Amino acid sequence: MGNNINNKQGRRFFKGYSLERDVLIQDEEILFRAKPIPWLKLGEPLLAVIIALVFLLVLPYLSETFPEVGKVDMVDFWIILRWLGLGILVIGTIALVARWFRWHFRIYIVTNKRVIEGSGIIGHSYIDCSLGRIQNTMVNISILGRMLGYGTVRITTASNSKFAIKWENVRDPLGIQRKISEAVENYMSGISDTHHEINKDEHEIN
Repeated sequence: MGNNINNKQGRRFFKGYSLERDVLIQDEEILFRAKPIPWLKLGEPLLAVIIALVFLLVLPYLSETFPEVGKVDMVDFWIILRWLGLGILVIGTIALVARWFRWHFRIYIVTNKRVIEGSGIIGHSYIDCSLGRIQNTMVNISILGRMLGYGTVRITTASNSKFAIKWENVRDPLGIQRKISEAVENYMSGISDTHHEINKDEHEIN
């Protein structure tokens, strides 16, 4: 089946697209799914929003308690700080929403035939690789990932050792690597059994 990159137009925008409808082929079953850990994608803008909210809540108290501190040469720095806080809040909220959508519409799937990486908000894309063409799976775990139990799984193919499907920031990356290896073994075992049955039938006919 090889590597395939395809674009799909999403019809269920907020629910995400259905891989069962758009991608899966006949007799293909999903073995397991994975997604990136959400806080790794949403943590920075969420922190910016929280800091901005706290800042805006505390600012009126500070301006009333120390009114003379913010006024220098007829410039009210408390007003400037208020607008700065509002700007950070707006930018952080926009970034948070954008990252949430990117996280929500990214999914990793292993079926009984393929490994699939799907992404996209309106124009959906996926990369897939037949289990029979998987050459190697590699796991990258940072120091923080080792402490918190996440990492990145890379899957290389037999036809192109440089090409890799990359599952970033997933929980239990070693467990996912093990499941992918088991799926590959079961797939290859099924092919071997099929070939054996075909050869057996041909031998009986002859």
